Amino acid sequence: MSRAPMEALARLEPGADSRLQREALLQDIELRLLLFSTTLSSVSAELECEARRTAQMASLLDAKETRRQTLLTVSSIVVGALTTTVTAISNDDRANDILDITGGAVGAGLGLAALFSSPSLDFEHPRNLLADIWRHPARSADFPASLWFVLSHKDFSNEQRYAIRHNVCARWIASGYVDDSVRGGPYFGQGGRYTLAELQTRANMLGELQAAVRLIHQNLQSLLLKLVTVSRNGD
Repeated sequence: MSRAPMEALARLEPGADSRLQREALLQDIELRLLLFSTTLSSVSAELECEARRTAQMASLLDAKETRRQTLLTVSSIVVGALTTTVTAISNDDRANDILDITGGAVGAGLGLAALFSSPSLDFEHPRNLLADIWRHPARSADFPASLWFVLSHKDFSNEQRYAIRHNVCARWIASGYVDDSVRGGPYFGQGGRYTLAELQTRANMLGELQAAVRLIHQNLQSLLLKLVTVSRNGD
């Protein structure tokens, strides 16, 4: 976003002679901010849509795993019951010993499969807004230039110590979603094989980023309101 109209407005001396020029500059600034507001709303909506899509895939995988766990658990119980029944009615001790060992091994295998299984699925996201936030290129291929400028400069953050982009990454690390050594993986590429936990993590990361964009939007609305007040008062 260009600062020229704001700088010109700041240089104007108060008085009737500069009133028309002040009003023109204020209208120009308001228009630019309204356009930027539309950009923020668009990106926020995209992040929300992607987070919901990720959460839906996580729910589908969770339901699939729940059915699998139930099947394995029931199968283990059935194997145990059949083994007990057969050995109870059989008088062949040697056969009973073999059945006990075999049934126990099968039941244990099914139980372990239910306990340690880690289901996954292929999940593609060719346009990945998380990637540039993490890798912080000078220019973003996915974020609008105006928003990327705001995200990348510390002057626009609340404490003005670090850029908003940096703060989002810091929250990801603090929450245990990723660590400093991560360079690729499913989160920052175009997709890949995701486990249930990874899908849930990706949805949370998208939520963190969307919250940051929404905060920018709230601050922008406050600025717009102030400019409108100034414009009406001719101050």
